[in-house]
Amino acid sequence: MKTVDGTSIETIRRLPAYYGIAQKFYAEGATYVSSVAIASHLNIDSIIVRKDIQQIGIEGKPKLGYEASALVDGIAEFLGWNRKDRLILAGCGALGSALLGYSGFKSRGYDLVAGFDTNPSIIGTQIHGKDILPLSKMIDLCLRMHITIGIIAVPSSAAQSVADLMVKSGIIGIWNFTPVPLKVPQEVIVQQEDLVSSLVILLKKLEKEMA
Repeated sequence: MKTVDGTSIETIRRLPAYYGIAQKFYAEGATYVSSVAIASHLNIDSIIVRKDIQQIGIEGKPKLGYEASALVDGIAEFLGWNRKDRLILAGCGALGSALLGYSGFKSRGYDLVAGFDTNPSIIGTQIHGKDILPLSKMIDLCLRMHITIGIIAVPSSAAQSVADLMVKSGIIGIWNFTPVPLKVPQEVIVQQEDLVSSLVILLKKLEKEMA
């Protein structure tokens, strides 16, 4: 099982959903939220919820569950949503533009500072309130603002060269939306986001359910 600092990847994938449910309960005035309540919203076993939350060091109370405010704060802290990380994005086409407009980044503590592109018709403009800059300004901006996370949404043919530029800019975490396996230094972490593979998995699950 793949882990990050001892916490399973699957647990990390589920935590944002737990956060959203706990936050909803807290906003509605609930003092406690149980693993059963969270599990019922997600159609999973409550044992999975308890084990996941236990992995990040949050303890509940018998017959009451987890203190709602502590659960919200604890998950946010574990996921790093209190750090206000800054990000940049390269590639402001259809996918990149959608990511620039995604409100979930800001609500989870991420500041997507700017987009970068080579298209002269959009350089110097804004998309969803974000400045679109030429690639030549990436190094200066990232080093000046201490940005360490970059999103790649460029055509596949440009993916490696953009990754190289991000590394020179001090980026140590890359979220790659292209199918290209990037070659980066060992200290740089790449999260591959293969949309087609995710769709194939969904279709296979549908086939199984409909069989």
